Amino acid sequence: MLETKKEITHKIIQFLALREHSAHEIQKKCAPKVLDLELLASVIAELIKKDLISDERFTESYIQMRYRKGFGYIRIKQELTEKGISSLLIEQYLILEDEKWQISMINVLTKKYKTSSNNLDYKEKAKRARFLEYRGFPTQLIADYLF
Repeated sequence: MLETKKEITHKIIQFLALREHSAHEIQKKCAPKVLDLELLASVIAELIKKDLISDERFTESYIQMRYRKGFGYIRIKQELTEKGISSLLIEQYLILEDEKWQISMINVLTKKYKTSSNNLDYKEKAKRARFLEYRGFPTQLIADYLF
């Protein structure tokens, strides 16, 4: 159990050394290991002031990481919400109108299915559409491309 401010800070720095974390994630990871939750909150607030914990930096890096792995706008938005990122911050960094989502969707589809999306029967198009929806691409974007 972490009891002192120094121990809590050290543990948080260990988490941050691996990758960016949101303040919510840090709170969630540390809460079971800390005796005094108020002390944890004050340490997190102090690290935010020192810019060691930044939801903005986390949001930006998380979006890039998930985008590179082939996930779509809707899925990334949902995951960021689960990680405690405010909707205002999500809207600032995650832009649906960006052309990169269509390019990413086509790349994901091409990687998964080696054949072209032209001349497919309805059943196969529906299968591919479900896959893309699972990946988090908007329905309208999928429909415009496949159907």
